[in-house]
Amino acid sequence: MVSRVRIISFDVMEKSVTILGGDGVGRVTKPGLAIPPGNPAINPVPKKMIRQAVEEALEHRSGFETEVTVSVPKGKELAAKTLNHRLGIVGGISILGTTGIVKPISAEAWCATIRCSMDVCLAAGLDQVVLATGRTSERAAQHLLGLPEAAYVSMGDYVIFSLKEISKRPFRQMHLASQWSKLIKIAMGWEQTNVKHGVLNTHEVLAFLAALVPDISFESISGANTVREIFIAMKDRGVERDRMIKAVCSEAFKRLKTVLRPDQDLMIHLVSYSRRVVESFSIRD
Repeated sequence: MVSRVRIISFDVMEKSVTILGGDGVGRVTKPGLAIPPGNPAINPVPKKMIRQAVEEALEHRSGFETEVTVSVPKGKELAAKTLNHRLGIVGGISILGTTGIVKPISAEAWCATIRCSMDVCLAAGLDQVVLATGRTSERAAQHLLGLPEAAYVSMGDYVIFSLKEISKRPFRQMHLASQWSKLIKIAMGWEQTNVKHGVLNTHEVLAFLAALVPDISFESISGANTVREIFIAMKDRGVERDRMIKAVCSEAFKRLKTVLRPDQDLMIHLVSYSRRVVESFSIRD
């Protein structure tokens, strides 16, 4: 990040610092963020930091009028590695967060984007929000639900974090779209589904499934190497497969519902590896 300071005048009584967005800094196009549409994507915290730095440098002056232009070399290219486009930030990167800048695809950036996406959703007048574990799941949910683009939030692996954020906001309905492997993790109580937090053991998964639906035998697929293979191997088992899917959805539902407020509804959408929703599950009070 590069900041260029221009002194406009010292012949004034007050101290004035105007902050502008230069090359590589995005511009806000949607409501719901801390910055009104039409302004450079520089959040209040970094703006305050910039003003303090200028005032400290010119503390010997009783008054001044200055202009600070913030630029980010290759900011447009960096923005392509973030989720800013989902928030309506175009043309460059955003200057956000408590430290003043968000690192592309960092945990901090992702969590900040999840929060902002939810606020954009509310600002669009929506009371439904759709969390998706990945792009494939999101597209399947879009095809099924047909909600406006602002309703869809790419939460990645931050499951419980995202639900806690939803519980703080006045959403009426939450949808979760996930493929099988990550839905299994959720049903088994994983709060974070990224592989770096652990790899699913197929023997543990089969034991989990056997406990959920004890009258179904999984012996014929005991040699499955992956969780995906378990799902595919059950494809031709009709009613048993459907019962297994509903049992997993039910377990995931019960775990997730405890995080939401009692007045918030939840619907789980399981997305198959052929990229379509094969089960939509909810339990109504």
